[in-house]
Amino acid sequence: MLVLISEFIHAHIIGTMDVVLHNMSKRSSEFQETIENASTTMKRIGLSKETQKDVLEHLNKAHKTDDKRKDIDSLLAKLPTSLKTQVKKHLFLKAI
Repeated sequence: MLVLISEFIHAHIIGTMDVVLHNMSKRSSEFQETIENASTTMKRIGLSKETQKDVLEHLNKAHKTDDKRKDIDSLLAKLPTSLKTQVKKHLFLKAI
């Protein structure tokens, strides 16, 4: 019986990891496509190299910020109200 429970837990962990990795891969692929489209468009319209660099830096920064926000939202969704409040207080105090 203990072996069966252990196998179930192991399968659950592996399944969860697969979903997380798939989502990360999907987000990464979508972001890479956005970067490629932006680069192609900027070259086609003749933007200066400096402006292209600035646009790509902005897209990278926005992507990282969005990932952090999604991670925080995902964490908060799993917490009870009391812990959510503590985490939010920490985040907002850190921002101030």
